Amino acid sequence: MSTDKVNLIDLMNVACPALTHPDKAVFKPSKWLFNGHLQTAAMTKMDSIKGYEVDYSREIVALPDGGTIALDWFPSLEVNPDPNLPIIFIMHGLTGGSHEFYVRSFVKTITDTRHGCRVIVLNNRGCGFSEIVTPKLYSAGHTDDLRFVLQRVRDQFPLTTPLIGVGFSLGSNILVKFAGEEGDRCVLKAAVSVSNPFNVLKTSELLHAGFWSSRTYARVMRNEIIGLFNRHRHMFKDPESDATIDFDFDPDSVARCKNVREFDDLFTRRMFGYASVQDYYRSAGCAPYVGRVRIPLLCVHSLDDPVCLAQSIPLQAIRNNPYVVLATTAAGGHLGWLAAGSGGHRVRPWLVDPVSEFCMAMAQVEAVDSPETCLL
Repeated sequence: MSTDKVNLIDLMNVACPALTHPDKAVFKPSKWLFNGHLQTAAMTKMDSIKGYEVDYSREIVALPDGGTIALDWFPSLEVNPDPNLPIIFIMHGLTGGSHEFYVRSFVKTITDTRHGCRVIVLNNRGCGFSEIVTPKLYSAGHTDDLRFVLQRVRDQFPLTTPLIGVGFSLGSNILVKFAGEEGDRCVLKAAVSVSNPFNVLKTSELLHAGFWSSRTYARVMRNEIIGLFNRHRHMFKDPESDATIDFDFDPDSVARCKNVREFDDLFTRRMFGYASVQDYYRSAGCAPYVGRVRIPLLCVHSLDDPVCLAQSIPLQAIRNNPYVVLATTAAGGHLGWLAAGSGGHRVRPWLVDPVSEFCMAMAQVEAVDSPETCLL
């Protein structure tokens, strides 16, 4: 690890060619996946692709409120006890987990012999095939679980062990909000945000207003979140007969909701004590916290993302914060970035390379000066 203090952009120009080099910082989508809709749809079908299996070791962590959360490690401390391996802490999307292809493909890359990192994936309450032990799930802006677990991990390893956060979709919103809340107290050395909704209220409005998006993506997301609720429904009994549930809701109405916004109105915002779904969405978005981030933060976004539209990117806040770098691509969809493959694979995940380069660059320096803001 270098002990020199370096400028972030100077470092990226040397160590992150997939983000900065004129010839290499280019995403060329597979010819079969030529727009954001196809990229997004294809990513949801990638789970069965061979070669990206990860043998995680699961740890169940008790939380201060009596709940539990599942952490998936690779490699585990039993397999590789070296306390100095850089740690990449991952947050997944809406109802996902460590099993998602976009997570596993990155895990396989960042832990290979070229990079040699350790990965910890935080599966939100009830996600990643985990069980809940209290009647509480998670929300788009709830950072307490992340804060508790990150401090626990930080205390478990030497202070010299790099700890870097990477968030995908909803997980990136939670991660960036946390980093902004913590400011210069943040236990993370750096962070990466991928396909971030940023403004949850605006993203929801755009998603449900679009003719195509409201009938495809919004419907798929609704089915996923209802599936998660139904899987844990036995924990949410009649509130009149179970004193542990301190909010009023109707499980049958929740299970019949038409979209995610209605689900959040009938359930999520009540679970977290918001007066309305609008109040919940305004509070949940990380956009107001981008200006408070005081660690190097790379935000990667595709301009044709059909789920988290580019209109929600807080460009002014990013321009005004010298710690934040925004890298955009013309194509890539939502969590897609599937390029032409080789070796028997028709496609390959492109995003893993620029994100891995950034993580390694951050891990290998002692300190980074904040640069002039850079939009790539």
